[in-house]
Amino acid sequence: MRAIITAVVLLLATTTQRLPAPILEETPSPTPRQSPKTKLSENHKKMTSTKVTSPTPNPRPAQKAEHGFAGNWHGTLPFGMFGDITPTLTVNQGGNAVTESGGLVPTFTVPASNDGKTVSWQTGMAKELHWTLTPASDGKTAVVRVHGSVFVGDHTAIFQKVSN
Repeated sequence: MRAIITAVVLLLATTTQRLPAPILEETPSPTPRQSPKTKLSENHKKMTSTKVTSPTPNPRPAQKAEHGFAGNWHGTLPFGMFGDITPTLTVNQGGNAVTESGGLVPTFTVPASNDGKTVSWQTGMAKELHWTLTPASDGKTAVVRVHGSVFVGDHTAIFQKVSN
């Protein structure tokens, strides 16, 4: 009986198909780059062989984009079943971030977008609250609108600019 088991094991061991070797991907070697010295010497040869004059551009001071929405805005806003909230909304100079403090949750900052006249951003766990801040022409007041979930609703209030 032992001889039969040994013969079966040997038969299975010798006739079993083996797995193929793992496939190894070759990483291509980086292409040789020209050294900066070579480029410099070629450019130097070109510059010395042909004299090229280009007009010197007049340096202009960087223009700072002034948006009426940049600064701190404070007001009271009805907030659905949560009652009235009195947040301070701080819009950064570029109009691409808004920091809310004094609302229902601790101070936080969110990304924003703007079209030059109105800043828009979203808050909430699922970004379900859509906010806009549109400054009035006086630069001292702005219409703040929040359109939200069934718990918050759609509300508008006038906010006052408290500082830049």
